[in-house]
Amino acid sequence: MNDYGRAIGATAIAARWFHDENITEEELGKKSGFFGFEPFNTWLRPSLDYRGLMIKRDFNEKTEETEWINMMADLNVVIKFDPAARYFTSVTFGYAPTPSVYEKSNTPVDQYRWHEAYFGMRPFEGFGAYLGLMDKVYGIRIAEHSSYSRSVTNLSHNDQSHGLQLHYTNEFVELTGGYFLGNLAQKERLRQKGFSGKAEYKVNYKNSVGVSVLKSNNKFLDMYMAAFHYKTAVGKGSAFMAEYGKVVKESISEKTETSQVYGLGQVYLQGTRGLFLINSIEYLKDDTGDFRIRYGPGLQVFPARSFEFRFELYNARSFSDTGSTRDTWDLLGQTHLWF
Repeated sequence: MNDYGRAIGATAIAARWFHDENITEEELGKKSGFFGFEPFNTWLRPSLDYRGLMIKRDFNEKTEETEWINMMADLNVVIKFDPAARYFTSVTFGYAPTPSVYEKSNTPVDQYRWHEAYFGMRPFEGFGAYLGLMDKVYGIRIAEHSSYSRSVTNLSHNDQSHGLQLHYTNEFVELTGGYFLGNLAQKERLRQKGFSGKAEYKVNYKNSVGVSVLKSNNKFLDMYMAAFHYKTAVGKGSAFMAEYGKVVKESISEKTETSQVYGLGQVYLQGTRGLFLINSIEYLKDDTGDFRIRYGPGLQVFPARSFEFRFELYNARSFSDTGSTRDTWDLLGQTHLWF
């Protein structure tokens, strides 16, 4: 969350509903710092980030259940070692909810963890190198960490890894690659070690196409995955993104192999400043030929700087040659606060 990103959020994305009309965009940009203050120095940038989710499963049915999930509560600190931020470090520590598969078990799960701790350098224009704990390079990083493109690839909110990443970009291409050792906080036999890479070609100012690959393994599991992705701007403040990929997992002890194919399409349409319409469609198919489609229209609102609210209605439908299941509907309301 650098100074530029904060200013863009305050002056181009968030609405002005609660601001006096005499306040200029430049003044709003200056007030977009930590807790609304203009930065006091050039070298330290703290931030707080919270996401909470209200979910109504089986919406409008007799079996409807409502749950509130504190998905994320992070404190981030960036230290810049020079005014141009060519050398810097970023650390993020925060809350991580217990996965549902462990809620009723006796398996101890840390609810607070390091999400990020790395040193970065950008010694000259277009090139960067990063060493430490961070997200792996792969695909399109959308906010919905429960989407198929993030869950089946094991690249969700708490799946960071220690490693080295190199990044290069110019007006035509963007290349990123890295080697990772797994999260060193895990037991060694569980750490997924390997490499990943991502290449995107900028067709023009508004369109890019790309490919991602990842290979990793530990003592129990080998993983291979690849994806194609596409991004385009659609008018002012609107965009469309798509990703299609395949994940292969091989159990070393059982000598078995499973594969899944997934797809994602997501469109953001800006109605007016601070108000967006969202439509997402996802696809997941396994080895048996059974597949699932999930569709979710929604509304995204930025009433003011540092506030985001999302409302989405998800329909999931399963298709199988051996039987059928009824559609499921989930209503989601998300609160996102950042300072």
